[in-house]
Amino acid sequence: MRGSLHFIFYLFFAGIAQGQVTLITAVKDREYRVGEQVTVNFVLRIEGQDLVQESPLYLPDFSKFQVVGNASERNAFIDPAKKIAVNQVVYQWVISPKNPGRQRIGSAMVDVSGVRYKTEPIDILVRENMAPEKPARQEGGQVHLAMHLNSKNTFENQPVVATVRAYSTDYNKLRNVGKVHWQAQSGVTVTPVSLEKAEIEQDEESKMASQVIAVLTIIPDKLGEIELNPVMAEYRTEQKPVKLFTNKQKLVVKTLPGKAPKTFDQTVGRYKMSLTGKNVRKKVPLNKPIDIYLKVSGEGNLSVDKLPGLLESDDYTFYKPKISTELIDTEMGKSGVYTAHYIVVPKKSGMLSIGTEGLTFFNPKRGEYKEISGKTLIVEVQEEAVGSNTAVMQRVNDYSNSVLQTVETPVLGTRKLIIDRDEGISWSTVLGNFGIFAVAAGALGAGFYYFRKSRAKVPQGEDSALSLAETEKLLRDRQAPDISADLEYLSKLIREGNIEEFFKTFYTMDFEVNEFLVRKYRQNTAQYLEDKYGYALAQRYAQLISRVKIEKYSPMREADTPAYLLEEAKDIFSQIK
Repeated sequence: MRGSLHFIFYLFFAGIAQGQVTLITAVKDREYRVGEQVTVNFVLRIEGQDLVQESPLYLPDFSKFQVVGNASERNAFIDPAKKIAVNQVVYQWVISPKNPGRQRIGSAMVDVSGVRYKTEPIDILVRENMAPEKPARQEGGQVHLAMHLNSKNTFENQPVVATVRAYSTDYNKLRNVGKVHWQAQSGVTVTPVSLEKAEIEQDEESKMASQVIAVLTIIPDKLGEIELNPVMAEYRTEQKPVKLFTNKQKLVVKTLPGKAPKTFDQTVGRYKMSLTGKNVRKKVPLNKPIDIYLKVSGEGNLSVDKLPGLLESDDYTFYKPKISTELIDTEMGKSGVYTAHYIVVPKKSGMLSIGTEGLTFFNPKRGEYKEISGKTLIVEVQEEAVGSNTAVMQRVNDYSNSVLQTVETPVLGTRKLIIDRDEGISWSTVLGNFGIFAVAAGALGAGFYYFRKSRAKVPQGEDSALSLAETEKLLRDRQAPDISADLEYLSKLIREGNIEEFFKTFYTMDFEVNEFLVRKYRQNTAQYLEDKYGYALAQRYAQLISRVKIEKYSPMREADTPAYLLEEAKDIFSQIK
């Protein structure tokens, strides 16, 4: 490692450092091959005794690389020129790119005396190890397809990532490739991760342009060598679409290592499980239903029919659960949360124990089996106190009804009022009533005339008052979301360790910003960023949303991942005005 530091120190003392704290990223070259080792050095230099490093180094996302190893070296010395103490740390990581194309090594971050410092991201160009294999049929002429696997040796039920790439010497012909299809075959399950086209890449040496048109996961369910069917895409021409096919690939499927537990049911991935109930912290009444939620989160090949269930018991009964899923397709299989909603009815009072079955899976990254024991939820059940009160009220109602039916109700006597009929007409009374009616009518007419006359004096301009609905809409359109306050609250949630609330708040902020931009500019967030700041920032926004969606349901997220997502969100959302 010491020999490789000369290059870093040369960069470091060449004038890059500014101020008392400096954090830089250095790589020796900017072009590599798939599988070639890349040495990445993060150099932190702190000058002065008053400055204290308050956090470990927050690493960038290495999901597109294979991590080979890492090391670190710390040096403390006195700068002879400045006569101040210097603390210097070099973090070295050796990584290997998985796929060809332009790959980004993101920003590393560190907190020093209340201030966060970060490096600039570095882009490297990753080339193929060898020329792509051409399929047997090439009806598209100057365009051909190739399928690349991230691994040709895998375990049973372990996902393999297949990247479908289009090649052409003519940059523009790649725009006519689309509609990717694949044939179903026994022994494997093919699921699309992404069918969106990536950016077109140009190889300066061979002058060959290429573009990723699909990313698939292939999950084998039988042992031995499997020949994968080629993937097909359509090439649009002026006459009719032409079918293009990728090369065939062979996949060697190995049996899982070691002796599998008896409870193992071919589930591969990483998962965790929880059991919760609604209002179970209080005492629950006997024979009343309870809502119980069994959640399994993670990523892999777990399916609904393999979910663990509740254990049978004489102390309670339950009904068939309602199962809901929040899943996305990733390179590790299906990632997200399975939720089984049970209705449980207690049959005896006292402390009730509700248990679940266990879950066993094989973790391919660690190469070991993992058994999660069943979860238990303790609920206190009591005789229904409210029920006894209800019974008393029912007896009172019954007694009242009996009294009303048996006791004679007295009948009150009535008198008939007889009015003597007078055949004569009093003309004085008639004339008096007519006079009163005339005065009332005159007063009413005068009042109506005055009202019409006064209303006519009010000027009727073209700009009349807005209606209540129009006013509310105008206020909504003018009211912009407080992005800075939202970002500050997200920082607070990370400091408090409330990660679940962090993701909820992020989605709320993103939704409100998107609604505001649609109302004000008739553009969603991605369209606004691309129109005002260019394609690169819009692409960063799309990648951020995708990463947040994956990390929200990931059971094994790194501790510094939310902080990295927040920094990326600050860079992007702060551009929105």
